[in-house]
Amino acid sequence: MTSKLSLFLCVVVTFMLISCEQEMRKERVVGSVKKGDDVVYARINGIPITKSDYEREEKKLPQNLRELLKDSSKKKQFIDNLITKSLLYQEAKRLGLENTQGVKQAVESFERDVIINALIESKIKNSINITEDEAYNFYIKNSNKYYSPDLMTYEQFIFRDYTAASIFQSKSILPKNSSEYIVEKVEDKKLDTLDIRVANQLKNLKKGEYSQNIILLENGYYVFKLLNRVKGEILPFEKVKGEIFEELKKGKEKDLLKEYVDSLKELSKIDVLVNFDNDSTK
Repeated sequence: MTSKLSLFLCVVVTFMLISCEQEMRKERVVGSVKKGDDVVYARINGIPITKSDYEREEKKLPQNLRELLKDSSKKKQFIDNLITKSLLYQEAKRLGLENTQGVKQAVESFERDVIINALIESKIKNSINITEDEAYNFYIKNSNKYYSPDLMTYEQFIFRDYTAASIFQSKSILPKNSSEYIVEKVEDKKLDTLDIRVANQLKNLKKGEYSQNIILLENGYYVFKLLNRVKGEILPFEKVKGEIFEELKKGKEKDLLKEYVDSLKELSKIDVLVNFDNDSTK
């Protein structure tokens, strides 16, 4: 019951922050286009969902999900989700949930975080500029970080019991009864995409070697034999440039934020009234 209430409150909080904007829209929308020529995609009890609303919510999605919205059926699903949220928000308003203490506190906390993020965006992020030369110099100094993963081709021997697996590992003798084991060949598998337990068995093997340990996975006891390894290569700068830009931006952002907060502390009077070392909070 508590988790359901928390989920419902979360929905309420999110839409509470745009309640004033929605009420204003209800008044000023005329026909299918509102002020500023913003096309109305849907109306829910008179409150519009506009093209701007749609695009704003779309931008919040990861790139791979935004790509899916090129399909008309996915667009219909997305607008239906926006309609659902609007209905839930309106129902929460009807029930007066915006006036409950829990919602008020959550809204205040959310609003505070939004304002802080706006400050960081304005004072820190917008002042960061990474040049192509900076990114390339970082790439040259740290090129060993940007390897393509090794491609592994191997056989996996899957046994029904540990004894049979142990005999095979030590003597390379398979059980006479073929129903007691399975042999599978796996080709050109990227090492970093494998189950970590499998990757740990394969990563230090040379061609033709068997894994040193027997591991228990979902459907049996596994022994691995490495058939081939194609070593990864340093990725070209153009392929990792975006990643490097983001890494450098985050680094600069962290440094600038610390400097900015330190400067605010110097200009402020801060009294810490609790001593955690002495457990004075108990």
